[in-house]
Amino acid sequence: MSAVITGSWKSYDYHREHDVLVVSTKGERGFSKVASQSIDMWRQIEKECQVNSLHKVLILSEMKGRLKPSDSFQIVEFISKCKIDPILVLAIVASDPHAYDDIKFSEAVAKRRRMIFRAFDSEKAAKAWLKMK
Repeated sequence: MSAVITGSWKSYDYHREHDVLVVSTKGERGFSKVASQSIDMWRQIEKECQVNSLHKVLILSEMKGRLKPSDSFQIVEFISKCKIDPILVLAIVASDPHAYDDIKFSEAVAKRRRMIFRAFDSEKAAKAWLKMK
């Protein structure tokens, strides 16, 4: 299982490492369609998790640019409704300091929805949290 998908503002690819779906994203955020394009990516992540019986997701983000709070709310709302069993465990590593701040905001929104979601600035720390081998 591996794929590369490109969109108008980013590209992402994913593969399985042990019991974790690892998603790498690259690109530049603009201020239009960020939420809808992220939700499209999450539809694919949800499908891959269902097909492969995975519930842990590691996103390695090399996205540049800011994520508006309204986009964060929309994206987290969609993710919270994904049918990933038994429960989604999500770690996002942001390489850009501004993007990291935005992901921390999304983490706070997700925690209010009782989601298991952590933002990291280190891939090693994220993998340790997910208990990846």
